Formats: sequence, C-alpha cells, structure tokens
Amino acid sequence: KHQTSKEGDDKIMPSEISVENTEDDARKKLSSETAEIMLPKSEESTVVQPSKEINVKAALPNPNTTVQTNKKKETLKKLPYLNGAESAIVINSNLRDPHYLAKKIQHYDIISFDIFDTLILRPFTNPTDLFILIGEKHKINNFKSIRVNAEKKAREVAFVLNGTREITLKDIYDQVERETGISAAKGIETELMLEEKYCFANPYMKIIFDILKEQNKKIILTSDMYLNEKQITNILEKCGYVGYEKLFISCEYGCGKGGNGGIFKVIKNIYGENKRFCHIGDNYRNDILNARENGWDAVHFPNIHDVGRKYRANDAGMTELCGSMYAAVINEKLHNCLERYSEAFEYGYIYGGLYVFGYCNWIHEYVKKNNIDKVLFLSRDGDIYRRVY
Repeated sequence: KHQTSKEGDDKIMPSEISVENTEDDARKKLSSETAEIMLPKSEESTVVQPSKEINVKAALPNPNTTVQTNKKKETLKKLPYLNGAESAIVINSNLRDPHYLAKKIQHYDIISFDIFDTLILRPFTNPTDLFILIGEKHKINNFKSIRVNAEKKAREVAFVLNGTREITLKDIYDQVERETGISAAKGIETELMLEEKYCFANPYMKIIFDILKEQNKKIILTSDMYLNEKQITNILEKCGYVGYEKLFISCEYGCGKGGNGGIFKVIKNIYGENKRFCHIGDNYRNDILNARENGWDAVHFPNIHDVGRKYRANDAGMTELCGSMYAAVINEKLHNCLERYSEAFEYGYIYGGLYVFGYCNWIHEYVKKNNIDKVLFLSRDGDIYRRVY
C-alpha cells in the first residue's frame, strides 16, 4: 500500500505518496494507521468495497462490550493497544515531525489549514459533548439532544429556504429558543463562552503554523462551521493563532469542504488558478479527497480521537462527560505526533494514574470521616500510594 519515501527532497514527490484502498469511511480507517500527502489526480486512489460483512461476533467469542452493528446488537471485545507503545502509531507515519512537514509544504503559494480537530483541539472525544456542559449552565438535563436536533432542524430549514445546508449559530439557537424558552442571545453567549474556555492549540500544528508564519508564507484557514468570522477569530486568538491572511468559513460563503468541495473552488477563484495550493486537515473525505478533486494538494492529519478511540474503555463506569474527557486527555497526550513514550509510561498514564488517584481519594475521605490521625502504607506496594497521597 505504501511507496517508499525519498529522503532529503524539499518537495512532495510522487514516490512519497501513500495510496490506500478507501471506502465511505476511509478517513476513520486511515487515521488510525497513516497520515497522507496527496497529489492531484495523476496518482489515483483505488476505491474497493468490502466483499462481505465481517462477523464480529464469530471472530470474538468472548465479548464484554456492546456495540451496534448493522442495526443488530452484537458484542465486541475492546482491547488496549498491544503492539508496543500506542504513541508510536502516528509517529511512524509520514508526519514524522512538525519541522519535516513544514519543510515539505513551504514551497506552496497558498497553505490552508482546517481549524477544529487540526489547528484547535477540544478536551472531548466528541465535539457535541460540550453541549452537556452548556446544559448544566441552563439546568436542562437533555440539552445535548436538544442542541443536536436543533442544528439538524436548522439545516433542513436552510435547505428548503436557501438551497444550502450552511447555517449560523443564530439559526441553531432560534430553534433552541422555540424548544426550551432560552433566548437565542443567551444561548449563543453561553456556547461561545464555553468554546473559548475549552478550545486549545494543537501543539504539533502550532509549531508548523509558527514556522510558516516566520517564513512569511501566505496562510489561510478554512472551516466547515456555523460560527462566524468574529466568533472563530476570538477562539483562534485565545489559542495563539494570529498573523494568517484570511479566514474562509462555510456559513459565510454558502458552501464548504463537503459535497463537491465548493469552498476550494471559491479560494482558487480568489487567488488565481496558477497558484499552488495545499490544504491540511483531519477529515479524509472533505479535507483530502475533495481538495484533491479540485486540483489542490493535501496533507492528512489523522483525527487523534479516531486514532485512539478503539483503545479507550467505554464501559468504565464513568458518566458520558467524564468518559469523554478522560479519553480525550489520553488521546491528546499519546497521539499529538510530538513524542513517543515508553509502554510503562503509557500504562501508568492511561490506567495507573486514574486508579491510584481514585483509591487515594477514597482513603482521604475515609480518614476525614473517621478522624484518623495516622495513615500507614505497607511496603512495597504501598509506596506509590504513599507518594501520591
């Protein structure tokens, strides 16, 4: 599947292209294995559909986790990564390190970055989990469901009225207001406040962005999003992203990276067909294939949560929000492409810290409740608990 890379070349050459068999969910498959640098249509990907359904139940006779497969409840055994250090999954891909990638793309005239899940990360495995916190602010338990359905409804209305599914945050909260009575203005204010609070810079992409900015490269940011330019600019500035040339947001242009990739055509018309364009993003269909189909080159930065999701426990007795944030912290640590950790470190980071903190917290609560004067930790196993406590 992968052609050998040539070292020391400043440009992206055909021999460096990694060609994958793709299907509709190719992005999820690829993001757990590789990052791709794609050239225009001269190197075509092969689309292969699976010949038959995989019988997950038969393949895994001792399951312990329930999943939904083909509308029938089947069970799947979820295991941690067992082939060495999990942090090596992306480290061993074409991404290498941020300085290497920055060098590879510096010859382009226009360099475009996707924003969310590429330049900017959130501490949730699913972006919609932020809506749980918004619901707490409004004291509405099922707000996540309300907010998701309101966005869906707003897109349906926009399609009927305008022939496009591109919407704004105001359109969404007009629907929320009808459902809950919360004023649209108050809803927008709360969501933006929490977005700004929890969004942070992807450390890998921040290095690349800063290198290219120092070289005075023309950087644009391209996003399929319902937030407007001012709203996204505030989040970007909070995360340290300044000095780019222009922001292209789907809700302000009436088209995005999805579908036929209309936003890529708009950008080409603005800057000129003779320019060399490269886009970097996490969504394999929208950011990579659609860019390529419109004559751009593209670099795939795997979504870190897609990479780590299969190895995270989802039945650990946590609430939906805690489980999401716990998994996100791990994914962002192990899959940010900056560092490879030892298996022992990863084992402690994923499981040990969570367990030891919980146990020491239980001891502390017991000590307070029962007025204990002295706590003795028996050697040798008690040493780590004593140090943490």
